[in-house]
Amino acid sequence: MPVCDGVQHDLFFFWSYGKRTVEYCHSGTRSNYLVGLVFFLIPFLLAQFMSNRGAMLIFYPIAIAACHKLSGDPRGLILLIESGTLAAFMTPMPTAAVPYMMSYGGYTQKDLLRGGWLFAVLCCLISVFWIMTIMPVIINPSVQASAAGIPIWETSATPVLSDW
Repeated sequence: MPVCDGVQHDLFFFWSYGKRTVEYCHSGTRSNYLVGLVFFLIPFLLAQFMSNRGAMLIFYPIAIAACHKLSGDPRGLILLIESGTLAAFMTPMPTAAVPYMMSYGGYTQKDLLRGGWLFAVLCCLISVFWIMTIMPVIINPSVQASAAGIPIWETSATPVLSDW
């Protein structure tokens, strides 16, 4: 019985987190960089304490739901989720290779944190800036407001894949 309660608690936590994130993104923010930063940092921090692939799979539906609410394009957020979870190697939990290298090289958790913080900050800044510049979630807020419920990728103001 405790395992079932734990699973229900975890599912409720992720459902409520996703709901709050979607409500926040829909509450009037129009900054692609702010939305991108949220979808980089939260998976990055969560992936420090669990498998990075598992964290990726948790946040894909949340990003798609947020983009659906914003009538935006989810490709940039999915790339940021992948970048954030795959850059998480400051603890031994995200990837199986890190504990092997820690034991073989005699590294400690302090060594991982000391060697990884600069890369984590640079990866966050560069990824959020580059991905949200190239693949923004909200392409044109004025078109979105005039679309009256039509998703932004179905309007004529959106560049099609052949334009890239």
